[in-house]
Amino acid sequence: MKSKLKGNSESEQHMDGVYGGWELLIAGVVLVFVALLDVVYLQLYLFDREPVYVFSAVMISALGGFILWLPSARRRIEAAGEARLSNFLALPDYEVPITFPVISGFLGEQALGGFLGSVLMLTTHEVFSNFGAMIAGIYCFAVIILAITITSFSLLRFVVLFARYGWPTYGAASISSLIVMFGFFWAGVTSVS
Repeated sequence: MKSKLKGNSESEQHMDGVYGGWELLIAGVVLVFVALLDVVYLQLYLFDREPVYVFSAVMISALGGFILWLPSARRRIEAAGEARLSNFLALPDYEVPITFPVISGFLGEQALGGFLGSVLMLTTHEVFSNFGAMIAGIYCFAVIILAITITSFSLLRFVVLFARYGWPTYGAASISSLIVMFGFFWAGVTSVS
C-alpha cells in the first residue's frame, strides 16, 4: 500500500508530459522574457504610437511561441521514429565519402539561407508598409525560421559526415562549417542593408 501511494507500483501508469525539468525551466524563462518585452513594447507603442513596436512585439511573441513548441515537436519526431527523420534529411552513412558534390551541396544550401536573409531584408519593408506591422512581424518570423531551418539541417548533414573521424577533425569541421553558415547568412543580410 505504501508503494502505491508513492507511485512506485508497476501497474500504475505515469503521466509523461511534453516538458521535462529543464524544458519547464526554459519555458518559464521564455514566457517571462516574452511577457516583459511585450509589456515594454506596449508601453512604447502607447507613448510613441509607432507601429514598429507592434512589429517587434509580434516578432518576439512568435519566436517565443516557436521555442515553446520545440519540445512538442521533438516528442512527435521521437514518436514517429528516428529513421523517418534520418530518411527525410538523407543523413549520410559512415561509408559515404567526402566528395566535391557533398561540399558544394552544403555550400549551396548555406547560400540559400543567405539568400533568404537578403529576401527578408528587401521585402519586409514593403510588407510592413502594405499590410501593417502585425503581418510584417509574422512574415519576418516565417522567413527567418525557414532560413534557420534550411541552414541548420544542412549543417547537421555536413557535420554527420565527420562523426566517423576523431574529435579534432570532427571539431574542426563543426566549427568551420558553423562559421560558413553564419558567414553566408551575414553576407546575405548585409548585402542589402
